[in-house]
Amino acid sequence: HRHKLKLQIDLADEYIRTDRVEEARAILLGVAQVFRDEGWDSPLADVVLRLRKCAQLLRRTREHVLHSFELCALKNVMEEDQRIAIFMSAQAVLMSQQQEAEGAPGTPQAAASAADLMAGASFTFDMSESDALRTCFACSVGFKSLEDQIFLGSEVGVIVALRSKSPMPLEVSALKLTFTDPACTREVLSSPGVGAPTNTKIVELVGLAENKQSSCQGIVLNPDQYHKYLFPVTPKAIGHLKCAKAELLLGDSALLVWDFDKMGAMAAVQQQQGPGGKQIGGGMMKEVGSDPLARMSGVVPNARGIVVDDFNVGIKVALSVQSLPLCDGYTRVTAQVSTDNVSLESPAFVISMETSGGGEGEGGGTLDQAVYMLVNGSPQLYTGDFRLPSLAPHSEVAQDFLVHCSAKRNFLLVARVHSEDPAGAGAGARAKVLSADAAINLKPVPPLSIDCALKSAPYEFPMLLGGNG
Repeated sequence: HRHKLKLQIDLADEYIRTDRVEEARAILLGVAQVFRDEGWDSPLADVVLRLRKCAQLLRRTREHVLHSFELCALKNVMEEDQRIAIFMSAQAVLMSQQQEAEGAPGTPQAAASAADLMAGASFTFDMSESDALRTCFACSVGFKSLEDQIFLGSEVGVIVALRSKSPMPLEVSALKLTFTDPACTREVLSSPGVGAPTNTKIVELVGLAENKQSSCQGIVLNPDQYHKYLFPVTPKAIGHLKCAKAELLLGDSALLVWDFDKMGAMAAVQQQQGPGGKQIGGGMMKEVGSDPLARMSGVVPNARGIVVDDFNVGIKVALSVQSLPLCDGYTRVTAQVSTDNVSLESPAFVISMETSGGGEGEGGGTLDQAVYMLVNGSPQLYTGDFRLPSLAPHSEVAQDFLVHCSAKRNFLLVARVHSEDPAGAGAGARAKVLSADAAINLKPVPPLSIDCALKSAPYEFPMLLGGNG
């Protein structure tokens, strides 16, 4: 396999020598992806250097910046002075794009918001589609809350963890967080100028336990170090609150976008094993590094989100396990949903899982295990979009489903029901969103194994098989 890859690299070198750069680039992109998947950093660095040269020859500035940042992250195989030179080159390219956008020197520039700066970015990098940039930059979001449920009008802290593997400190020009509740959207200008609007102060969590807060003027990412920033938000709508997107602006030209909704959809179709041995979905997403928020106590991960409830929701959800959760098997769970004085029109039924520790697997992370809904006795693969029957006031419904239990890994199963209440809105007003959830901790157990052997000796009859009629 490696010999074939070596031949492909030699062929790409010959294409570059004969001015067939496009063909060389196509070959090298495939080889680089193989090296990334296998974790072979040393040969990956050699290939990415060639791709960076191809980008220069083809005058593709965006690809030049992308490959430069990926090389900066390969600190174990690249010399420090070489990484710094590549980083400075990428910064110079971004600065040249900024000057072209600003126009002639001396032209006065009006103060802009974070959204205006991001809209004018020359290059946008979707982090859910770029394996190269995910090795250099990381972003994680969580809610600083002891419970995954708050009441409407209550303030909750949002923690954003950012990391850069560049060899030098990297200044962030702007940060924007978009939530499922538009009222919680936050825009941050790092070191804003006079007259530049911003709606959020910057507070960084510091100390060994991240229990101290420090106000800062800007966001500066030190090399290979997580920085955690805290932003308070106050939800204005009832329902499920999650961060849908995080946008990070480097300089005025490079915009990094983490679309968490898209990443969740990609994780939903990853490789899984269903009942009967049928393989579902494509290849598994490869995570880069570990989530620092998963190791912090009192933090609800963004993948799970929090529920914003009114004081009188009118919905109750209860979970009960119907069969023993065996390792690498499926356990049957029943969700009992009941209403008080509200009616639900085809409420959505959402299932999520996260490791709860206590097993051999790493705790604190989200899981994407196979779930099958039982509809009229037949299993149907749960893909994230499932509707329960409509419920009238003071009624209930039971829904059974099968959950796959990974070997020797404890996990928390969360079931959430949400729907709009038409009776909760006046004429011309939007219907009120009703939501409730329940959680249960599952601890898979190994299957029972019994070894049995029969032994006998001449003229000895330890067992009597059969009998006289």
